[in-house]
Amino acid sequence: MRETKKIYLISFAILIFIAIFVNLGDRPLFGVEGRWAEGAREMSLRDSWFVPTINFEPHVTKPLIPFWLIRITGEIFGYKEFSVRLPGAILAIASGYLFFLLSKKDL
Repeated sequence: MRETKKIYLISFAILIFIAIFVNLGDRPLFGVEGRWAEGAREMSLRDSWFVPTINFEPHVTKPLIPFWLIRITGEIFGYKEFSVRLPGAILAIASGYLFFLLSKKDL
């Protein structure tokens, strides 16, 4: 019984991983993704970690953490669709895992 649970859990984790990460960089940016990417790119150009800008005008109405995460992945992989969406995908995996841990009966 315990082995089948592990197999199901691993299969489910692989399925979730594939569903989130497949085609992550294939579609063009849409909606606010472009603004977040541009803000992070301009933060990188200006070497600033605390004032995001869009068209080099301050954009201080949003929290900094998404800009930081996009900037970090953008500097590693280059500013493209994949690197803009990667922080959200990683956080989705982490929140799913956290939900799994919190929902276990044997806490």
